[in-house]
Amino acid sequence: CSESHQLTMSMSESHGAAQHSMAEQVLLPPPESEWAERLLQLVDAAPVPDLLEVLAEPFRRRGLHLSEADWQPASDIAENAGLHNPATRKDKGRCQSLSRISSVSDEESDLDTVLFVASTYYFPESDSTAILHVVRIGKRDLPASVKFTTMAGSAKPGEKYLDTCGVIEFQPGEAEKEIEVQLLRNDCWEATLEFSVCLSDACGMELSYNMHSVSVKIVDDDVFPSNRHAASLKQPGAPGQLPNNIGSEKWQAGPWSVMLEYVQMNFRNRAVRRGSIKCLLADQLSNVTFITQIFLQIYLVDDVLLRNMGPGNSDANEAEYLSQLLALGFAVLLFTATEHFLSYRRCFWKVSGASRRFLQSNLLRRNLAYTPQSRSLVPTSMLAQTASNATKEVVDKGYMQVFPILKGLGNLVALGILTGSTLGEIGLMPICLFPFAIVLFMISRNSLTNDAMTGITFAEIDMIDHVGNLSDNFRLLADFQQQNDGVARFEVTIDKYNKAFVHAAAVSANNKMFPVWFWNTLVALFIFVGGYYLISEARGKQLDNLSFLMKTPQLGIFLATINVLKSLSSSFTAIYASLLLMMDAAPSLEQIVTLLNLPIEDNDRIMLSRKIIQLGREACNSAGDQTMSVGFKEFLHGKSITRPIDTIPIRIQGVTFCYPGSSAQLQLDCEIWQGELVGVMSHYHGTGKSTFLKLLAGVLIPQDGQVFIAPHLRVLHVSSDPTFFKRRSLLENLCLGLPMAKHADAIGRVHSILTLLGFSDDFLRLLSADGRPAAWHTVLSMQQCQLLHLARAFISRPDVMIAHAPLQLFQPAVRLKVAHVMREFVDRRGVAEDERSFRWRVPKTCIFSLRHISAETEQALLDRLMIIRDGCLEMLTKDRLTEERMSKGFSEKTEVEQENEEDMLCL
Repeated sequence: CSESHQLTMSMSESHGAAQHSMAEQVLLPPPESEWAERLLQLVDAAPVPDLLEVLAEPFRRRGLHLSEADWQPASDIAENAGLHNPATRKDKGRCQSLSRISSVSDEESDLDTVLFVASTYYFPESDSTAILHVVRIGKRDLPASVKFTTMAGSAKPGEKYLDTCGVIEFQPGEAEKEIEVQLLRNDCWEATLEFSVCLSDACGMELSYNMHSVSVKIVDDDVFPSNRHAASLKQPGAPGQLPNNIGSEKWQAGPWSVMLEYVQMNFRNRAVRRGSIKCLLADQLSNVTFITQIFLQIYLVDDVLLRNMGPGNSDANEAEYLSQLLALGFAVLLFTATEHFLSYRRCFWKVSGASRRFLQSNLLRRNLAYTPQSRSLVPTSMLAQTASNATKEVVDKGYMQVFPILKGLGNLVALGILTGSTLGEIGLMPICLFPFAIVLFMISRNSLTNDAMTGITFAEIDMIDHVGNLSDNFRLLADFQQQNDGVARFEVTIDKYNKAFVHAAAVSANNKMFPVWFWNTLVALFIFVGGYYLISEARGKQLDNLSFLMKTPQLGIFLATINVLKSLSSSFTAIYASLLLMMDAAPSLEQIVTLLNLPIEDNDRIMLSRKIIQLGREACNSAGDQTMSVGFKEFLHGKSITRPIDTIPIRIQGVTFCYPGSSAQLQLDCEIWQGELVGVMSHYHGTGKSTFLKLLAGVLIPQDGQVFIAPHLRVLHVSSDPTFFKRRSLLENLCLGLPMAKHADAIGRVHSILTLLGFSDDFLRLLSADGRPAAWHTVLSMQQCQLLHLARAFISRPDVMIAHAPLQLFQPAVRLKVAHVMREFVDRRGVAEDERSFRWRVPKTCIFSLRHISAETEQALLDRLMIIRDGCLEMLTKDRLTEERMSKGFSEKTEVEQENEEDMLCL
């Protein structure tokens, strides 16, 4: 049999069209009885091998590929049924054929399912091996196999892990296997990176719909930019403040040392290193070109111009000096062309771009993994300013300044050799003196420069935050007619920024002028003293005490020495300017280092996920063995739940949680079955409904106890605030939980879900695969946003949906319609799904919060209701819910009406 999942049959020309039609019917089978009847229609029209091929197709679609030996029993059945004889096919073989077809259908529905125990695994970088668990759910009475392979993500094979593939073979009775992937340890800092492992080509079992791939996250334990200053950079800040771990104090990391570590970290980046080597070679080639030009200048003046000038050189060979002048001119053009070409190609070596990309992507990746405490310290304006301006400053004024510094040093070495061997000792004196002068000057100006740069950085952050705050609250300003007041307050912030900018510019201007004064003073002295020495030697006056200025008192040497001094000035000025820029970038680097070393949740989730995975493995292996109550058996029967793995409940055991500074504490214990629609409510605001749902969804981590949801279930947390991306089309926003490649194919199902929620055909026209982005919060009404927010959750096909107040703000008719869709999500195991795949889908569970039950129809839709009273949970069945409604007087009004009535009573 072919391993392809498409139906491939060798068809004779006479029966080709009929068999193609039958193949289409088999690929999309109707209910079993009708499916069997259609297959029997093939008996009279097709040869037996083709019929057997069709009979084997259900196995192939479920991943069971029959070998050649498997054909013989099927041929014997066909022979016994008389199917080889056209005269007896119709009467003798029909019953046995129908029996055979029914057995195929039954076996297809009873195939085992293979899946990963969890959808996400966390491993610290210190682990040498990632061990992933694959379980087989079903009868487990036949041998089976499945292929696996690693897929690169943000973690790349060969850098963070070894690419691995293979085949897992299950023997009869085996329920669990392990996949081992070797992790690679390094000391380079990285944000949490991930790769995936995928199952494919299952034989003897079927792949789980949403658990056939797993995400493996490698949590890096290094410090940015290196572990050299780990003890200093990991120090926490004062309560409510960012850490201040870079400075001149003993317990702080030095800014220049951190900058050096950052430079070294960049050179360990493969893309940056490749371009950096090209830049270094190009810079040294430029130095060689410059030294060559100096020698050519000396040759031009002393050996070409002076030799062929003057009254005694009238017999000079014109062709000779013309060819020399032409060669020198051509050399100048050649050097210019080389410099131009290298400058042009430098733009495509991806040095600064790759370095910025590394910082910017990891800033966002790290921010998305922050703990709640870390996220509260980093406002959006600071993250935006850091990702845009600070990263640009650190790369352009930090790492990119390494190249002019190394170029200048190479130039100084070449000039020192040239000066000592040809021109005289005068060129060596500033080479030795100027570095000491630079160090002393920068030490004296370091504090003033750092304060100035820090001041402008924070003034810029304050200005960005102020303008963002005004823009977000424009409606409030307009309602109270305070636009002018808002602009006036913003102008004060602008003045503070301008003041900081002027101060920083003044400090920078004074810093830049130091090497200019030093070298111009040196050149002025040489012009005076060296010129006097040259003229005196030309007139026959011996000045041996000034011979150190030039080894040979010639005009070419004198001019070359002036050029060398100017070149030394340029080289030292470039080095000094680069050092000043690196000093300017120190506050931005400190800001980036701080944000990239804040605590993240991934470290807390390593042990938590391992504990949940271990519990999940135990639950999967023991599923179906536990004693079930009569009520639970009736529930399973009513929900058509037959697989043991679908009987694992959701458990909240001994969970306690209390917010910092609050005396109110939640103490939670409950159990929820898969396939239930559960409401969570309380009689007052602030009693813990939202906190309970966040604990259930894993958004918050309990301080004690545990929340157990079988790790193979996909949990979706749906907040109460509908959020949409302005840079994405409406379809991309709605299909956020689906792979990008499946967005276009999902349009039909998206239309069906939106129609169930009451959207018109005109609105559905906004959905298209090539739709344009828009500011959807301004385009759509609040009710439309809320409905689309829920639709997005249904479209993503979660197994457990945890929603905050999904019925809030809706009028009774819309509220009831949404409740019915939620009921369908639970009863039909998804919304707008193919009914033929019902038996293979995981039971869906929906847990949501509400303030009240507005009607008995809503009460009838719930399976159970949870009441939070005094920090504890109480579970109500439908019967007790009726009693509660009568005794407590649950309101029949909508939430908006109830709130308005409460407000009127307060008045």
